[in-house]
Amino acid sequence: MNQTDIANVAAQAAQKSKTIVGREVERQAASLGKTLSQTARDLQQVGNNLRSNGTVGSAAQVADWAAGYVDRAGTYLSNGNSDRFIADIETTARERPWTIVTTAAALGFLAARVVKSSSVRRYAGSGYDGNFSGGYGYTADTRAASPAPTTQNAHGTASSALMNGN
Repeated sequence: MNQTDIANVAAQAAQKSKTIVGREVERQAASLGKTLSQTARDLQQVGNNLRSNGTVGSAAQVADWAAGYVDRAGTYLSNGNSDRFIADIETTARERPWTIVTTAAALGFLAARVVKSSSVRRYAGSGYDGNFSGGYGYTADTRAASPAPTTQNAHGTASSALMNGN
């Protein structure tokens, strides 16, 4: 195989990967779109129930507004394709870069919270108490350590327990 053949194989593999990922993104987006559309219908029903129960005020209006917003998001996801999603993200990044930065920071924060909560649950039953002592007798305690106890060895010389490997 020469370099041209390797480049062609790499390009074909990249295109195949893009196609597979694109299909999966579209499948997941369509599923999420259906869920959001159902949620929008539920929110519309909440608004209708609030009005029929005589609730006057902004609660029904908020439910209607949320239903419309969620329905638009569901429709966008259900009818979109991966190329459209990428183009929309690129357009938004060019027109409003701080929106992308803020969204990325929020998603990063949420991901960190999810990872932290899953690690707490994972280690809850393991006996791990959250102290990183490393098992070598070193702790994060900043208080002054007391001197190691001394013992008499076989020759009658005082020695530290740490020096004896205890």
